[in-house]
Amino acid sequence: MRVCIGPYIEYYSTYELEKKWISFSHKKNYYDVEEEDFTRLDRIVIKILDFYNTCFLKPINIFNNWRGRKIKIKIHDYDTWSMDYTLALIILPMLKQLKETKHGSPHTDPEDVPEHLRPDPNRIKMKENGELQEWEVDDTVHERWDWILDEIIWVFEKLKDDDADHVYDSTGEKLDMIETEKQSKRMKNALTLFGKYYRALWD
Repeated sequence: MRVCIGPYIEYYSTYELEKKWISFSHKKNYYDVEEEDFTRLDRIVIKILDFYNTCFLKPINIFNNWRGRKIKIKIHDYDTWSMDYTLALIILPMLKQLKETKHGSPHTDPEDVPEHLRPDPNRIKMKENGELQEWEVDDTVHERWDWILDEIIWVFEKLKDDDADHVYDSTGEKLDMIETEKQSKRMKNALTLFGKYYRALWD
């Protein structure tokens, strides 16, 4: 397998420069300045920036959009001999990096995590018509997502180590039938979580 995926397309604009100029010119936040309060110099600067944006940056953006993101993927026959293992080698480091660099947490269903991480039912609000609202964001929202990511990372560790069907613990001791069943159930649940929250795997 050969995978080469470049960064997302970058689009250029003078919008940030415009905001900085207005903030500098009026000594306050850009969003607190009404357009009718713009000075003559403000309008001249904005026109110059618009001209630069139209004549120089817009063609670059059009070209970048036409070129698209660099994506080259070559799949060899042996990559699909044990495709679950091959994908685990790629998915696992990405999951670990996501957990380390993420800047937020998605909505998660309370039933997907242990009871001590579930939101307090007393914090559910009622709409005027008596219907239940969504769960409020509480102190454990990030802990719930971390727990789910940890479970998904754990199962891909197992798959990466080709240990999905083994019945041994981390010390090499053979697991009894009860522990084997527990591990199998945990793996199945973790893979279910991976599928359920696949669209939430973004930073």
